[in-house]
Amino acid sequence: MSDALAQIDLTKYEVLVSDLDIEKPGDGFAVIAAMKVRQPTCANIILTAYPDFDTAQQAIRLSVADYLIKPVNVEELLRNCAEIISHWPQRVIPHR
Repeated sequence: MSDALAQIDLTKYEVLVSDLDIEKPGDGFAVIAAMKVRQPTCANIILTAYPDFDTAQQAIRLSVADYLIKPVNVEELLRNCAEIISHWPQRVIPHR
């Protein structure tokens, strides 16, 4: 997870795709929360093999663009990313 957090400061991203459980359960949300602070216009997508109501609610609270259940079809993921990129800036209002 520390590698992901370091990369946030090195490169500007349009979309972040994060596994929900990177090293321990739920730490993907920590990466998304950091991204929202450092790059508020970046769209965030969560991948999980263990979907549940609580993590879906937390994803909604963090305004994730998509919550996908693994295994994910890579072509579908890429299409979703392209769609999100084409619409995301119009929906995001950066916090000041």
